[in-house]
Amino acid sequence: MAYGAQQVKVSAEHFAAYDWAGRAIKRRRMEVRGAFGFRECTGEDPARFVDWLAGCARWSCRASAWRR
Repeated sequence: MAYGAQQVKVSAEHFAAYDWAGRAIKRRRMEVRGAFGFRECTGEDPARFVDWLAGCARWSCRASAWRR
């Protein structure tokens, strides 16, 4: 909690006291997603993420071998 509080420049106590399950946080998440062009995760997102991560690992291994 302390790290999150530091990131948004509020006290850790204030950050910890926020209602993380209420309507306000749901509305805030919606506002942030809208402002930055994100969406809620769907059922297929975990598999897509794994595929993307595997591609990154393959690229990293090839790049590492190339530098040797």
